[in-house]
Amino acid sequence: MQSKTLLAIAVVVFSIGCPPTIQAHPHHDEKGHRGPTYEISAAQQPDPDGKRLMIRILDDSTGEFTAARILMTVDGKRFTPKAVNEHGLRFVSIHTAKKQRATIVYARGSGPIELTLPADAKQGEVIVTKGYEFLQKRVSFRIGDNETSITARLKRWSSLRDDGWLPADEHLHYERTDPRHDADWLDMLAADGLTHAHFMVLKGGNLPGVWAKQYAYGKDGQATDGRRTIVAGEEFRDSRQGHINLLGLGAVIEPISTGGLGHPPHPFNYPALHDVFMEARRTGGIGGPAHGGALARNSTAVVDIVLGAAEFFEIANTHLYKTDVWYRLMNCGFIVPPAAGTDLPNFPFRDNWQPLLGETRMYVRAGQERDFESWKRAVRRGEVFVSSGPLVRLTINGVGPGGMVELPNGGGVLEIAAELASPQPLESFEIIRNGQAADLELQRRKENGVNRWTIRGRINVDASCWLAARGTGLAKRALKRNTGIQQNAMAHTAAIRVLVGSQPIASERDANVLVAELTKHQEVYRSEGKFRTAEDRARLLGLFDQAIKKLEKQTEKLQLPKTKNNRSQPEVPGTRKVTMPARGICAHRGASDTHPENTLAAFREAIRLGAQMIEFDVALTKDGKLVLMHDATVDRTTNGKGLVSELTLAELQKLDAGSWKAERFKNERIPTLDEALQIMPDNIWLNVHLKGGAELAEKLGDADPPPPTARQARWWWRVHQLVP
Repeated sequence: MQSKTLLAIAVVVFSIGCPPTIQAHPHHDEKGHRGPTYEISAAQQPDPDGKRLMIRILDDSTGEFTAARILMTVDGKRFTPKAVNEHGLRFVSIHTAKKQRATIVYARGSGPIELTLPADAKQGEVIVTKGYEFLQKRVSFRIGDNETSITARLKRWSSLRDDGWLPADEHLHYERTDPRHDADWLDMLAADGLTHAHFMVLKGGNLPGVWAKQYAYGKDGQATDGRRTIVAGEEFRDSRQGHINLLGLGAVIEPISTGGLGHPPHPFNYPALHDVFMEARRTGGIGGPAHGGALARNSTAVVDIVLGAAEFFEIANTHLYKTDVWYRLMNCGFIVPPAAGTDLPNFPFRDNWQPLLGETRMYVRAGQERDFESWKRAVRRGEVFVSSGPLVRLTINGVGPGGMVELPNGGGVLEIAAELASPQPLESFEIIRNGQAADLELQRRKENGVNRWTIRGRINVDASCWLAARGTGLAKRALKRNTGIQQNAMAHTAAIRVLVGSQPIASERDANVLVAELTKHQEVYRSEGKFRTAEDRARLLGLFDQAIKKLEKQTEKLQLPKTKNNRSQPEVPGTRKVTMPARGICAHRGASDTHPENTLAAFREAIRLGAQMIEFDVALTKDGKLVLMHDATVDRTTNGKGLVSELTLAELQKLDAGSWKAERFKNERIPTLDEALQIMPDNIWLNVHLKGGAELAEKLGDADPPPPTARQARWWWRVHQLVP
């Protein structure tokens, strides 16, 4: 009889379907733990004599328990339980300096979450979210005298995961001091719909010393449950150069903060962030400028991208969305992928549809591999988009973000297919070409609770360029309510390069803007930067020189059109046409009113101010080299004495040609003619004065054998037009 009863029970269970599996979590710490930036409460069973709520959160496609974020109201008011059972997690985010706190309740996905309700509670509502790829679920309920039980089934609406797109929060600052606690963090990643998270140590800001410490770095600092991965990293910061994110590096790079930040303060604006990037890469990491390059008095973000030290550009945090510098760099041919992360525990305020971790995130197409190395390779390929809600897709001639479309000389047609989708309202969607919106038709529809905006069309292209898709969505109301900061949800893909023939992606206008900015910042470091040694200062200034020269070279092959106010000049064989200004202002010996005459500093300032012509003087040294000097002697404009014609180039370049004008120009050198020509934009007239006799004129005009580069040939031709 007993066997028959058991058989009957088995048949009944089989016929109605198996209940969701309850998974044990042996590794998470039910006693709770905390650090300076967070608290995780100890697990606690609900009061058996009080009103209790049991919440089952299931994946609708599998019927299994799934991790999620839970928001509750009881009798119309926000309710946060003081504790939850072992299948839940109560997390408090803490930012001490900003006095910002937020409490979040999660379901771990291991079983039903249980909690105690207020004794007088009558009714309530649970709002369940899981990142951006599941539809939010609301469940209303009436509260009984003892236990109330509800079930929320979450439906995935996006197929991004199936296509290999994996979401990551690239910017977190929480302590991980004990690997036994990683199970809790991994559960939180699952609940907020993330597969990757980067936890970074830093110094200063929230707390005076080093905080958000990690128990290890490199592979020893990584944690995974096979589906999600945590990576340890570092945010290195300098008060002038800016902030940079170093993901997955093998060891902390000291002193973590420079330029007077943090405690104890490191007073110098050194090491150069370029060198910090390269050291992080050497140890297995990948890095890029943080916060859109904005948190810097004299940012080196452009230097670091142009010289190839930085490999991504963070354009978005919860409180920030900044693309202007990134666009200019890409317009000059320096294509790097975007990155994004929350910057928690900064600004933890969330609307009910927003996750805590990964509110601002980056999607990386790493396939089904969840390890850091696969993720890093995908970032380097540029297979990235960033989002704080809407999900975006883009293909051009079948090629996705990070890819390249090649067209023949003369150009061709691009087939555009893009979609912006979200259960939340959308506000804008466009395809951009070199940062400007393309004129393409937008289609709007809503199906199964999801807004889907699509763009399909053709663009004719006759010049190399980059294209991307960007869109915006709902305003972040909780952020504005708590901070006054106005931000909308957004999405932006990495660029797709379109190359026409052998033509590079280049913009003379943007290159000139960046060069002017770099020149201005370089002068500040020269005059106000703090360095331990002259060699340290020279290292940073030299990096600026390299970046400026590289930017200028990007525009060499551009074909500039004629305009009403400009006239084209004859073309030198082997070089391109250059459109020169017909009128304008001549900078006498450079910007000599404010800068030391006939120096690179004076020329760069003249360029920044928009001079149409620059006048300078060329003299011959004892060893037959061409240098810039007005007087016959060096007495007036350097700390030396003697005739230029009786000093060698090596002797002249040891002199200080800047301090006589102002202390901030100390150690400015006498430039050679070649050094001066290298920094000149192509469309500025050169008014060359020869300080010497026939020997100098012959040397200046000697083009046989020809100069070694087309660029030099072009400069020689321009000089010939001005020198009889």
